[in-house]
Amino acid sequence: MLKRARPDDELSLTFTESERGVKTALRPVVIPLSANDDARSIEPSGHFDLMHLLVDTSRLVREQFYDAMRQAELDITFTEYRLLLAVADQGTVRHADLLTNLFLNKSTLSALTGRLRSQGLIEQQFLPDDRRAKIVKLTETGYGLVERAAAVLDRVGFNIGGSPETKAMLVAFRESLSPLA
Repeated sequence: MLKRARPDDELSLTFTESERGVKTALRPVVIPLSANDDARSIEPSGHFDLMHLLVDTSRLVREQFYDAMRQAELDITFTEYRLLLAVADQGTVRHADLLTNLFLNKSTLSALTGRLRSQGLIEQQFLPDDRRAKIVKLTETGYGLVERAAAVLDRVGFNIGGSPETKAMLVAFRESLSPLA
């Protein structure tokens, strides 16, 4: 954030000029700031800081995941892995439960399951007693991919679990933010 001590302070910028396509050395340029500038110094509140921490943490976890999958030459996204792991843990899962548990919307889940089905990783079926409800289960290929991905994550030390107390606190925090809570 840029702050001025006095209204007549100057701002010094550095940039590269190009003459006839040749880059010249960096040189400072001084731009006077007047008291009429509309700039304001706004301090973020605590919720803003927390939001950034959560977003940054999520980004870092995803980056670690993608680095590990790239190194292992496994073609799987973070969201695909979450869905496959959820189905592997439960055996057979209703679409409605995946929507709720993975915090997905219907169109995202539909696209995701379509991709996974076309790759031969999952099977989808309608429930015999309710033709509107779909269930998802893993194929042997799907189980194999989940097992390989989990082994890669274990091998590279992808363990951010923390203490049971930290996990309980994060679960409670997530539930407090959920519109379903």
